[in-house]
Amino acid sequence: GSVGSKTIVTGGWGCGAFGGDAVLKFALQAMAAADAGRELVYFTFGDRELASGLGRLSASWAAAKYTAGQVFYDIRAYASAYAPLPDTL
Repeated sequence: GSVGSKTIVTGGWGCGAFGGDAVLKFALQAMAAADAGRELVYFTFGDRELASGLGRLSASWAAAKYTAGQVFYDIRAYASAYAPLPDTL
């Protein structure tokens, strides 16, 4: 499809030289776009493996009709595998 005025076009901010987590960055931006009612176009800058993985993740969320809140809980589960979060969040 075409990119419209309600489309967010972005990528893995901070994932290059700064070593950020590309899957986490995608999930956060997907959650924000969904909450804002916007389409997200996410560039992986030639990383085909990442693009394929994010495509599968996005398709699974769409098939399950995930809300932004449900994506948040997936983010928490993903993050807790690396650094447990306090129960107050």
